[in-house]
Amino acid sequence: MNIHELRTELLRRAKIASDLFDWSDAHLTGFARGLDEALQLGDKTTISLDSKDYGFRVERIYGPDMETTTLSNAMLEKLGRYDAFQAVRSWHKEIKEPSQESMLAQAKFWYLSSECDFDIDETACEFCPDFPLSEMLRSRPASSWIEVLKVDHQARLNEGTEGYADLVLQKHLQPYFIADRGEGRAPGIFDGYHRIGAALAVGSKTCTAIYAFRSPEYEQELNRAYGM
Repeated sequence: MNIHELRTELLRRAKIASDLFDWSDAHLTGFARGLDEALQLGDKTTISLDSKDYGFRVERIYGPDMETTTLSNAMLEKLGRYDAFQAVRSWHKEIKEPSQESMLAQAKFWYLSSECDFDIDETACEFCPDFPLSEMLRSRPASSWIEVLKVDHQARLNEGTEGYADLVLQKHLQPYFIADRGEGRAPGIFDGYHRIGAALAVGSKTCTAIYAFRSPEYEQELNRAYGM
C-alpha cells in the first residue's frame, strides 16, 4: 500500500470510527490534519506512542461526554492528531510470526474448555496469516459483532478508560487467538473478540490468527486406542 492508498484507507476508517463512536467534527478534523502530518515523516515506525509528546495525557481525558461537553474542540483535535499518528505507525509495522513454543504458552494462558474441542494437553497451534473472518459469522452475524464493539467501547468510556477506536483505525499487529470447537461449529475465541468486530466493521475478509486444535499425534493415539 503506497502513501496515497494508505491515506485514503485511513480516512475511510476514520469515517467508520466517527460513525460508530459518535466522534465530534473536531476529533475527525484533527485526525485528517494529523494524518497528513504523520505521512510526511521519515521512519514512521519510530513515531512516539506517548501522548505527552502530543501535548496532553491521554489517560486523563476519556469519559462518556468527551465528544460533546467535557473536552474543548482544541483538545479533541489533539486527540484526533494523536489517533492519526498511532494509526500511521501501526501500518508501517510488520506482524511477526510467533514461535511454536510461544503459541503453546499462550494457549495454556487463554485456554477455556468451553471454547475448545480438545483438552489443554492435546493442544497444537498453527499461525494463519489469512484466516477467513467468514468462519466467525457461523456463530453470529457481522452486525452483532459490530454492535458489541460499539456498546463495549461506550462502556469503557463510561469507566474513564480508552475505548476501541484504535481497533478500527490501526493495523492489528497481534494475532487473534482462536480455537477449534468441532466440525460444523464456529471457532472459539480466546483473544481478539473486539478486534473481530472492528475488522468486520471496516470490511476485512481475513485476519491474522493463531489457531489452536487437537494435535494430529493425539488424534492418531485415539484412533489406535479405539482400533480405527
